[in-house]
Amino acid sequence: MVALNARGGHYAGAFLVNEKAVQMTEGSILKDQSEAGMLYRTGSRAETVTFQFVPASGSNLAVNMLFLPLPERQ
Repeated sequence: MVALNARGGHYAGAFLVNEKAVQMTEGSILKDQSEAGMLYRTGSRAETVTFQFVPASGSNLAVNMLFLPLPERQ
């Protein structure tokens, strides 16, 4: 799973993930460094993922992209 964490304060906006717009949250914002929003979840095989990012107006930087392993699906 790839997630975004707002290290510098609140963050709202979108990323292009594999040429598709992905909103960070639905109807809210990432409020502080204790929250993260999911950008992308991989499938059962290795794959290439591309990200394009332009900071959203009024949002704070820095942001962290988190690459987290997920448990095997049962």
